[in-house]
Amino acid sequence: MSEPMKITNEMKRRKEERISQMVDRVNKDIQYAVSRKQNSTCFAFDNSDEFYFEVKKKFLDCGYKFVPTGYLNGVYQRTEDITW
Repeated sequence: MSEPMKITNEMKRRKEERISQMVDRVNKDIQYAVSRKQNSTCFAFDNSDEFYFEVKKKFLDCGYKFVPTGYLNGVYQRTEDITW
């Protein structure tokens, strides 16, 4: 009987690198919103993104909250806003 391939250090490193890139993107969006005196911005990922839940958890652990974006110009958006 075959066994699943073990997760290698290279695989773990690539995952952490991708999560780091996603966090950096959100951090830039937050910095831009803060510079405009806002207290929320669109969370640029949805649950179809590979590491959505890991990235979202990192921000939740830091005290950020997530709310549905809601309607824009009469069209319901499936995105979330990150608030502080």
